[in-house]
Amino acid sequence: MARACPNPACGAIATDDGAAFCARCGAPLSARLPQTMLVPSLSQQWAPPPERSSRTSSLLVVSILTTALVVGGGVVAYFLLGSSSPPVAVPAVSTPALSGREEHHDGIPGAPPVPTAAPVAPPAEVAAPSLLTRPGWLSSVHYSSPQGVDLHPGDLDGVDGHCVRLTGAMLTIELPGGDQFVTDGNPQRTDLELHLGSPSSGAFDLEIGVGHNRFVPVVGNLSGDQTLDLDHLGVRVGRFVRISTRRTGASVCVDAVSVSRAVPGAP
Repeated sequence: MARACPNPACGAIATDDGAAFCARCGAPLSARLPQTMLVPSLSQQWAPPPERSSRTSSLLVVSILTTALVVGGGVVAYFLLGSSSPPVAVPAVSTPALSGREEHHDGIPGAPPVPTAAPVAPPAEVAAPSLLTRPGWLSSVHYSSPQGVDLHPGDLDGVDGHCVRLTGAMLTIELPGGDQFVTDGNPQRTDLELHLGSPSSGAFDLEIGVGHNRFVPVVGNLSGDQTLDLDHLGVRVGRFVRISTRRTGASVCVDAVSVSRAVPGAP
């Protein structure tokens, strides 16, 4: 005969008549279970929670709506009427001036600023020193041939008929004190004049000395008075005048040699 397990939590059916214990939970089939082995059934352990009354739910909803209305009304009143607290002055923050290198938008530092150079004032125009010139007579003898020169004091001081006679000889004269003579830069004006006295016959050679043993010859067989422009000879500054009849053997009388622009010079 089948017997039911006395353990309410098990509920197994034993079909073996000779079994003394339940095959599922091990409870004795012929005796009552001890109190420690009794397991309350699930139907006794769980009970549904008490239902919340509709009154409690209504009160909760009313409280939430009241709170929302109060908070929302306060926010609206704040923005419409303005805050009751006095405005707070916010100090103006000035952006500090950038110093150092300039940063570009791409994060790459730019080149350091190049200092701007101050404009340089043009130099004041300085007038060139004026060259004090004067007319002069070449009355000093620098060299004369030992023979063939008839020279007396004062013969070369000016055009006065007193002259130095050269016969197959050479005469080199200069300004007193070692002064020099210069061109006026105008090729249309005369810089040097040679005056001969009478009687004079034949040709002579004429040279302009620009330094010791440095002479520029005047081309051609010259005779009679001569007017020279130094620009045509390429001479800017001269010091000596050499007259010679050695080549021609002629006899000439030199009355005077004058220049239009004499300047101080070193001897």
